[in-house]
Amino acid sequence: DYGIGLCGSLGLLLVGYLLWICSSVGIIPFNRGSIIAVVLLLCIFSTALVLRQRKRFAQILRSHWRHITFIEILFLCSFVVFLALRMANPDLWEPWLGGEKPMDFAYLNAILRSSYMPPFDPWFSGGHLNYYYWGQFVVANLIKATGILPSVAYNLAVPLFFALTVTSAFSIVYNVSEGLSKTWRSPGNPRETDGRRIARTLTWLKTPVAAGLLAALFVAVIANLDGAIQLVQLGWKGVVRG
Repeated sequence: DYGIGLCGSLGLLLVGYLLWICSSVGIIPFNRGSIIAVVLLLCIFSTALVLRQRKRFAQILRSHWRHITFIEILFLCSFVVFLALRMANPDLWEPWLGGEKPMDFAYLNAILRSSYMPPFDPWFSGGHLNYYYWGQFVVANLIKATGILPSVAYNLAVPLFFALTVTSAFSIVYNVSEGLSKTWRSPGNPRETDGRRIARTLTWLKTPVAAGLLAALFVAVIANLDGAIQLVQLGWKGVVRG
C-alpha cells in the first residue's frame, strides 16, 4: 500500500525530529513559528516530489483510493473508541497510587515552557531534564501548533497514539501478508510447494486485510494479557466474595 498506513506516524516523527534537533543545537527556538516553518518546508519538499512523480502519484491514488479510505476510517474509529475510554476517566491524577500521569504532565508542561531543548527540570530549579521526553515532545508540537490546553490535549494525545499504533501495525502486517500471498501465487516460484503448504495452514486468514486487522488487535488491544487476568480476578472476587 506504499506505506499509506504509516504516513501519520512518520509525519509526526519527521516534523518532531527536525524541530527537536534544531532547538537542541540552538538554531531555532521551540515555538509556533518554528513549527509552521518546518511544516511548510516539508510541504514544499513533498510537493516537489509529487510534481516530479505526478503520473505515478495519480495512478496510486486511482488504484488505492478504497484502501486509503479504509485506512482513514480505521484510524478514526480507533481514535474515537479510545477517546471514549478517556472520557470515561479523564482525570490526570491517580489518587490511589499517584502513578505516571502527573509525571508525564509535568514533563509535557516543562517542554511547552522551554524555548530550547533539553527542557528545564520541573522538580529541580535551574536544572535540565535528564529523563527521556520524546513522546511528550511530539505531543507538545501539536499543542503549540493548535493552542489546545495541555490538560485537554493530554487526553487527546493518548487516543492519537493508540490510533497511530493500530494503523501502523495494520499497514506493516498487511504489506507482509500481501507480499507473501504474491510470492505463493507466482508460477515460477521454486518454493511453491512450501508456500501452498503454509497457505493451507493459514486458511483462516483469508485476506491481507484480515491479517492486518488481527495484527492491530494483537498489538494495540490484547498485547498485554494482564488486563484479561485482572478482569478474571475482579469477576471472581465479585461473584465469590460479593
